Amino acid sequence: MPAAGPARGRDRAGPAGRGPGRYPGGHRRHRRRAGRAAQIAVQFALAQVGLPYVWGGDGPAAGEVGFDCSGLTHAAYEAAGVSLPRTAHTQYHHGPLVRPGTPLMPGDLVFYGVRRASTTSGSTSAAAAW
Repeated sequence: MPAAGPARGRDRAGPAGRGPGRYPGGHRRHRRRAGRAAQIAVQFALAQVGLPYVWGGDGPAAGEVGFDCSGLTHAAYEAAGVSLPRTAHTQYHHGPLVRPGTPLMPGDLVFYGVRRASTTSGSTSAAAAW
């Protein structure tokens, strides 16, 4: 699955890059503006090193001992003042896409999962901050 940032989402370009796509004209400007928020989000996430993984966890501020993957990315970007959906699936479908072949930047989110034959969207399993 594609890489995405705090306001980046699913590639909808279709086969061989054809189709509507979600590559906004201000793609490069957006990534530069996102730099400070990404720094804050990464610093927040690094400060959580050592907390346990908790399925569905939203962290100590929510009264839980740890985070799950999307809970951590959600909390990290919330600390940076960026609104990001809570679950990996909704984060994956949120915002503009990082174009294929574009080097990842600190704060970009990388999603992976399993594409199911019975659906077109598959299942987004996790989010990871780069």
